[in-house]
Amino acid sequence: MSRLSDLSKIRLQNNPLRILDSKEKQDIELLNDCPKLIDYLTASSKASYEKIKRSLDALKINYVENPNLVRGLDYYTELCFEIKYTGEDEEKTKDTLLGGGRYDLLIGQLKGSKLTKDQVPAIG
Repeated sequence: MSRLSDLSKIRLQNNPLRILDSKEKQDIELLNDCPKLIDYLTASSKASYEKIKRSLDALKINYVENPNLVRGLDYYTELCFEIKYTGEDEEKTKDTLLGGGRYDLLIGQLKGSKLTKDQVPAIG
């Protein structure tokens, strides 16, 4: 904890997964030696992930895997993604154009939902 940036020390108390997405140099260096979420996928999730990558390859769609991508991981259930601008304008190369993923349990988590035990396939 003492090696985290000041911002990540705050995140540690409120939303620790956001540390994975830190832009602070000292956090990035620290994260290089940490376990990666991808190493903890279930067999089913890993198979689904590999199928998606094979599909992207077959369609000749370039992609970069980011083991530290954080997109509200508290409700995503499988793949999450971001599509970023990669043009020549360096100011915009960090801009996310689109992002989302699977969240099959979200509807059941909504207050007052009667679907608390059932999955409702969802993507967005």
